[in-house]
Amino acid sequence: MSALWPHGDPRAVAQSVLADPRFRDAAGTPVKPWWSYLLDALAPWWHRLIDPLGRAVGDAAATRAIGIAVLVVARYVVPATRSDRPTGIDVPGTLAFAATLIALLVPLAEGDSL
Repeated sequence: MSALWPHGDPRAVAQSVLADPRFRDAAGTPVKPWWSYLLDALAPWWHRLIDPLGRAVGDAAATRAIGIAVLVVARYVVPATRSDRPTGIDVPGTLAFAATLIALLVPLAEGDSL
């Protein structure tokens, strides 16, 4: 034992702590946030949509430029569809949509704590 480390050999102390079952899973596995699961689920569809353009162009910057150009052109080419007699807010539909979102997102956010 030394004055700096009064508990004995540091390697032996570390081995005894790691051998103790109470400390094996102290940190646990990190929990992924819900948006990470969402991005993991949407990534294959996004890549199926974008990869052919990326292969045809061969450059990621050019692919982005083409995508931005398509959005800008679509803004001016696609006509605005405004009604002469606009309707009000669909209250039952809005409430049903809100209930659906709550039913889907609360279990995702709460996870195992429910």
